[in-house]
Amino acid sequence: MFLNSLNPVQLSAATFGDGPLLILAGAGSGKTKVLVSRVAYLVLKKGVRPEHIVAVTFTNKAADEMRKRLNELIGDKANKLWLGTFHSIGLRLLRIERNAGSETPLTVYNDDTQLSLVKQVMSELNINEKAFAPKVIQHRINCAKNENIGPEEFSLDATDFFSERVAKVYTRYQESLLKMGCMDFGDLICGPIKLLQNNASLLAKYQSRFSHLLVDEYQDTNKAQYILTQMLSGGAKTSLPWATRTSQFTVGEGRA
Repeated sequence: MFLNSLNPVQLSAATFGDGPLLILAGAGSGKTKVLVSRVAYLVLKKGVRPEHIVAVTFTNKAADEMRKRLNELIGDKANKLWLGTFHSIGLRLLRIERNAGSETPLTVYNDDTQLSLVKQVMSELNINEKAFAPKVIQHRINCAKNENIGPEEFSLDATDFFSERVAKVYTRYQESLLKMGCMDFGDLICGPIKLLQNNASLLAKYQSRFSHLLVDEYQDTNKAQYILTQMLSGGAKTSLPWATRTSQFTVGEGRA
C-alpha cells in the first residue's frame, strides 16, 4: 500500500482531515511524495472524485512527474484531476467558460509574440525604443499582472515619466489583446480572477466543485496566484495542503 512508504510525519500530512494544512519541508524530504500520496488517499480511501481536486505545481516538468506518479497509484482517474501549473489551470478554466459562449479559439501569446506586440504598440504611440527599451516595458507589464494590477490601476499609480509611458503602452497593449481575442501568460491568472470576481454564480460553481486544493512550492506564489488560490478554495471550507521549502519538516494546521 502506498501509505506504508511514508514516515510518521509524512503519513500525518497525507491523511490529514479537512481544513488548511501547511507543510514546511527541506529539499529532498519528500514534499511531492506527500502531495501525491495525499491525492491518492483522498481518491482511494476517502472517495473524493478526482475532478474535485486541484493540484498545482510551478513547472510543467513537475506536473508531468506528479501525474506519472498518480497514474501509477490511481490509474486513469489521474486524468480527471485539475493538475498542472497555475497557468495551465487558469487556461483550462478560461477555455471551459469561453467555449460555453464563444466559438473563437483562445490564443495565448508567448514571450516573443508579447514583445512583438509591445513594440508594435510603442510604434503606434510614437515611443522611441532607444529611449524606452521594449523588454523593460514588457517586464513592467508582466510584473503588474503578477500583482493583479490592470492598466487602469497601473495608470492611476504612474507618478513618474517612465511609468506614465509604460501605462500608455500597457493600456493600448491590453486593448489590442482583447480586440484580437488573445491573452498573454499573465492573463491566464488575471483573467480567471476577473471572470470569477464579476460573476458570483460562476465563482460559487467552482468553489463548490473543488473540495481540495493542493499547492506545491507555495512560497513561490505571487499575489495574483495567491488571489486565485483563495478564490477557488472558498476559504476555510476547503482542505488546503500547502507545501513549501524550508530547513525543517513540520506539519501545521491553521485556518485560511
